[in-house]
Amino acid sequence: MRIFQTDCLVLGAGLAGSAYALRLARAGFQVELLSLGQPEQANSDWAQGGIIYETAPDPAPLGRDILAASDGTANPAAIAQLLREGPAAVRELLLDELQVPFDRDAAGRLDLAREGRCSRNRQASCSYLQTSGKMPADLR
Repeated sequence: MRIFQTDCLVLGAGLAGSAYALRLARAGFQVELLSLGQPEQANSDWAQGGIIYETAPDPAPLGRDILAASDGTANPAAIAQLLREGPAAVRELLLDELQVPFDRDAAGRLDLAREGRCSRNRQASCSYLQTSGKMPADLR
């Protein structure tokens, strides 16, 4: 067994985990990113290149949707953190800094889609990821 120390261990090398790990590393933390699959394989590759981006002023419906989608097994503290920190993380890192090429409508707004068990459209998707099956290299 290999034992190591790190400032932060990020579980999951999908879009959210990779972006979070990058953000921490840029802030000067030693980060380890743990993935169940191969280095170039992540759940975001199978999630149609999407990530939840809630823009509504009241995040409570998203919390209810997450709980329903998990069949009541989601961690309430994790849901609360996602509701509190998720929108800013997506906006600041993925949209502004990395400029992930999420799908947009004719007016240039994010073309948000509805995913399973969600009550409204709130998934920012990237058609490139849907067709290529690969996350952008700067997130790896």
